[in-house]
Amino acid sequence: MFNFSLEMSGQTALGISSMVNRLVTVFPHIAFTQLEGNILQSFVELLTELTCSILQSVVREEEV
Repeated sequence: MFNFSLEMSGQTALGISSMVNRLVTVFPHIAFTQLEGNILQSFVELLTELTCSILQSVVREEEV
């Protein structure tokens, strides 16, 4: 659905993952389950793609 590629350092990836972690842990889970199906699906898909992009960036950084 969404295709994007991010170039980021490990520090940037850590910061983004920390923000997402806080978002998911601070808001009650019911808040996410009450989102419309397509919004919730888009949120999960974007988190998945962001996670993959972060992991790819970290792997590239480690290869150097």
